[in-house]
Amino acid sequence: MLQARNGKEGLKQATQRIPDIILSDVMMPEMDGLEMVRRIKGNPDICHIPIVLLTAKSALDDRIHALEQGIDDYITKPFSASYLKTRIQALLKQRRLLQEIYRSSLTENTPVQRELTPSQPQVTPYDEVFIRQVMEFMEKNMDNADLAVDDFAQALMLSRTVFYRKLKSVLGMTPTDFIREIRIKRAQQLIATGQYTFSQIAFMAGFNDPKYFSKCFKKQVGCTPSEYKEKTEGTR
Repeated sequence: MLQARNGKEGLKQATQRIPDIILSDVMMPEMDGLEMVRRIKGNPDICHIPIVLLTAKSALDDRIHALEQGIDDYITKPFSASYLKTRIQALLKQRRLLQEIYRSSLTENTPVQRELTPSQPQVTPYDEVFIRQVMEFMEKNMDNADLAVDDFAQALMLSRTVFYRKLKSVLGMTPTDFIREIRIKRAQQLIATGQYTFSQIAFMAGFNDPKYFSKCFKKQVGCTPSEYKEKTEGTR
């Protein structure tokens, strides 16, 4: 758990460490909670972080102003510790659900679903842009077996640490796992065409070693490439 003495320090911590959630008071020295929220939500690298504000102000105008800044919840003092814990757990659960939504959209031609029910988390446009940029770069380098995390960070003009934490937060997986998952999904697409050998597919998906490709494929899909081919041929 990270702690900050004021809003200015909190903003710095959020930018550098990219936490899973932020719990902040409104009244703080140097930079108050609302200004910190405004700056966080205005930064595409960290705008996805859920924020809960604690305040003694309970007037409707104050709540509206806080919501306009982009906070995810507004809790007035005094409050129940169990209620606060429940709200934090709910926001983290919503974040995991959003990760699943984004992950299910990978390699699909349809855009990320925007028509969400009220009980589901709202999609942040900045996150959509981030995922699209990551996928476009991945598509261009699919057959590059030497593709590394640093290559993504450089292409997106982010530091390696920020890119790693941003991807982990948005998709719920590390960059290494992401690269491997997309490569296997591309391999599934190629197998389904029935036009290539497994060795060709391995190299086209960025695997230099067909045996390692087969091992990774089975781990992710649950069957070998040849077994998967038989399944897809049976559905055609």
